[in-house]
Amino acid sequence: MKTCKCIWPLALVSLSLFSEVSGADRLVIEDFEDVGTWRARPLEGMPPEAWFSGNTYLAASREQVSSGDYSGELRYWFAGDEGPYLMSLEREKASRKSAFIDEIGFQANTMGQSLGLAFQIEDSRGNFFYTKEIGLDSADWQEYSLPLNGDTVPDFKSLRFPAVVRKLMLSKESPGRGVIYIDDLAITGRLSRANRLEIRPVLRPLASEPGEPIRLDYRILNASSSEQTGELKLAFGEVRGGASNQLETSFTVAPHDETVASFVLPSMPLGAYRGHLLAKTGKLETRYLDFFAVFEPNGGRINREPMWFAVQDFSSWQGPAENALHIEWMQELGIDLVRLMAIGDWLEVREGEISAQDYKRMMDDLGEAGLDVFLLYADAVPGWTQDQFVWRQPPDDYEAFGEHARRLGTYFSQVPNLKYFEFWNEPDLEFFHGDLEDYQKMLSTFYRNFKDTAPDIPVISGGLTVIHPAEKEGFSEGVIKSTSSYDIAGFHNHGSVYDYATRNELVEAWLDEVGENRKIANTEAGSRSQYDLQGALAQAVTLVQKITYAKSRESSEFYAWFTLQDYWDMDRKADDSLGLVTSDNRPKPSFVAYNELIRRLANTTPEGQIDLGPNVTAYVFRKTEDGRYVYVAWPMIGRGSARFWVGAEGDYQRVDMFGASETLATSEGAQMVSLKNEPIYLVAIDTDDPLVPSTNDDALLVVPEYVVGRGDLSIPVEISNRWEESIECRIEVFSPEGELIQERVEQISSVMGREVEVPLGEDLWKPFGGEVFSVKVTLSGPVEKSVTFPVEIRQPYLINPEGEPLETIRLDQAGDVHDLFYDPFRAQWGGADDLSLEARISHDGDQLLFDIEVTDSEYVEAWDASKLWMADSVQVGIMTEGGDQTELTFGRVDGEAIIWSDIAREDELKGRWPDEEGKISIEQNGDTTRYKVSVSLASLGIDRDAGTQTIRMAMVLNNNNGEGRVRVMKWHDGIAERKDPDAYGHAIIR
Repeated sequence: MKTCKCIWPLALVSLSLFSEVSGADRLVIEDFEDVGTWRARPLEGMPPEAWFSGNTYLAASREQVSSGDYSGELRYWFAGDEGPYLMSLEREKASRKSAFIDEIGFQANTMGQSLGLAFQIEDSRGNFFYTKEIGLDSADWQEYSLPLNGDTVPDFKSLRFPAVVRKLMLSKESPGRGVIYIDDLAITGRLSRANRLEIRPVLRPLASEPGEPIRLDYRILNASSSEQTGELKLAFGEVRGGASNQLETSFTVAPHDETVASFVLPSMPLGAYRGHLLAKTGKLETRYLDFFAVFEPNGGRINREPMWFAVQDFSSWQGPAENALHIEWMQELGIDLVRLMAIGDWLEVREGEISAQDYKRMMDDLGEAGLDVFLLYADAVPGWTQDQFVWRQPPDDYEAFGEHARRLGTYFSQVPNLKYFEFWNEPDLEFFHGDLEDYQKMLSTFYRNFKDTAPDIPVISGGLTVIHPAEKEGFSEGVIKSTSSYDIAGFHNHGSVYDYATRNELVEAWLDEVGENRKIANTEAGSRSQYDLQGALAQAVTLVQKITYAKSRESSEFYAWFTLQDYWDMDRKADDSLGLVTSDNRPKPSFVAYNELIRRLANTTPEGQIDLGPNVTAYVFRKTEDGRYVYVAWPMIGRGSARFWVGAEGDYQRVDMFGASETLATSEGAQMVSLKNEPIYLVAIDTDDPLVPSTNDDALLVVPEYVVGRGDLSIPVEISNRWEESIECRIEVFSPEGELIQERVEQISSVMGREVEVPLGEDLWKPFGGEVFSVKVTLSGPVEKSVTFPVEIRQPYLINPEGEPLETIRLDQAGDVHDLFYDPFRAQWGGADDLSLEARISHDGDQLLFDIEVTDSEYVEAWDASKLWMADSVQVGIMTEGGDQTELTFGRVDGEAIIWSDIAREDELKGRWPDEEGKISIEQNGDTTRYKVSVSLASLGIDRDAGTQTIRMAMVLNNNNGEGRVRVMKWHDGIAERKDPDAYGHAIIR
């Protein structure tokens, strides 16, 4: 903070007229039309009661608008007899575009107040520079600019362009509290061609109504100094992929200006959709990935009993306009409960005086919308309970801390929609600077005193990660077992449903060990969508799976999805893409999926799992009001598809995770249900009878679940005819995108069966990839029947003899990454240069040969050979045609490269792999680690005399960041999450 003081001169640069540099580019980096918020940080002269965003912030507002629909409302609060009086403001979204900056410009209305505004500049080397201040003093909107040169930027000669505007620095000569308005913050200078044209979506409702045309509006911003004329193209379709519809419109936009281009789409079925936009002029072009959705919002709370459906929203990091918008979204979802964060120190800044009024205002706003709250007490206890205030440390004066808890209980017991109180965020990590004993003492003191004055508000233990490489040893278990200090056990998870279940069941086991039957609340659990369609769809799948699992546990009190909206736009290197809504206010598929899940599972009672088939995960629920059954089912991990047969006394409705539905005539006999990659709901329509799992024993048709091969393939269809007349059989094959790619008609003679081979040449299936195709079989004649079977085309990896061309297994896409843990101190995957793998596998007739190259900035060795998989390493799973299974790990222990086996066909092969059965070398060169491994085919159970054969195989790259195994990259499933060779991929040894 002192650095800021010493580089800001007292004299102000007073430039009241905007002076655009002739011929230069000009890009508006913030106009507040996305209803966003800048983070405010106190520097000097701000009272302890001033906190972001309760009473100091820069956020979108409609109070004073210069242009467009929003401007920035900047609230400040300075106090004390001595200055300086300074605060900083930052927003990552405004700092993403760099330029050779000549000027910084903006509009401001200070409402007659006198202040100063300076800027922090970050150059291309990562060095920071502070400009001199601009004097602000206007009773109405006025344009300001600040040239960047030796007069306005100390040490300007050292600044290396391109650069970004990193922070705004507001100052005042005297104490005071007030509000000013800012808009259209822009940089002028030389931009890269890629930054001169930009597409930004216009704010619209998240839901498009079924049966109505869909209007999408986009702002096209021209930062160049010349007029731009061109075409805006929109390719749109289902988020799952498939065929795209095309629309385009022309636009003309003046220099340094913007225009709005619009598309009107026809009405579309219920679902989640993507839009790929391309704006192109003679020399400039830009792209944008958009999301929109057609769904029926729940429109308010519909659930009346636990498990409550919750979400984390950063209400205490957002301005009033953004919070109001988010409340609308939560009402659309039908959310029950909202997690609100509070800093403990800010709740009672001065001893004896509760200062939680701004938090209460936020809770009141949520309450008026019918939303309940659970409040998180985090990060700091009041400074007056410590000998010296230290962030994230326990109190020193426990008597004073206990009185603080009593006063909070008295205050918050008067807030009707505050239903739970969570004490601390992830204390097992670095969010709490103390050990287990420190936390237990702090928690028990708080609990005992808070409950004296707020007996009806359940206290939740600190949200624990349960399993985390950075967890203090034994911390989570110790807290969970301290049941006299909390009412509900809290935990977190940001991985897959398997990761979630592992933690949930471990917490239940710890409670069982101490004879307690406590409720469990997941206070923070999400999953990243990354930045592509595959990731966005996968996030929706994970959401349905995790919340369904949580709902199936009788111990679950509530589940809070983390977060409502992506928040990368606020903080630099913030963990992004966890939200249900993009930072541009567009609904991801996960928002639509959560809306449908609440509709289907609200007011239901869990009845456990049901076995519907060998490759199916399914859960059963019953509506409490009428006893009707609801089933949620999806393919088991590693299966691209699955199918099962069910019957019932009445009919059922099949509903996909976005709300599209069809009727299953289960009352007429067993019906086949096919699954493709994602969950579905089976909902009783007019019956309270359950589904009855059936078999295909009496079916006329048999179609395989998958076909393995390369080149020209065929799908076998077995048809049985038990009648005296011939049956006509029409077989249609559809691509994953729904395109008819093959059709044939066969006559099946009376009282006989046939296997019909439907050719699926490479030219037919290869353009669509090795995904799930649909085979529709329609029988007519003595029997009328139509059934559609999912069939997965599995393309095997070819293991060629040494010396022949080799195929490459590549793990370098976001969809290959699986994060095992989440915390904001750990950077997310940064692309192929951060972590990736290339592998080539061959054989020499006796040995299976692996040549694997891994890109990773830091190689972490194992400390224990049996824990090799927890270090930087590669795992390979193999299963032969005869059922012999082997799992090998390649890595290094104490500088020595070894092969380790946890699963082997013979006991003597388990553990350290015998040298006579395999060799390994590991070489490092910069960020590249090369593994060269040979393993005898005989040790794997592979008989080379048998000729060409198909095996099952999977591969995992384990990544340890020095604190533990934090992520993996997977080529097929079956190793990392659970041991399941049926989830392996396929390989052919030639």
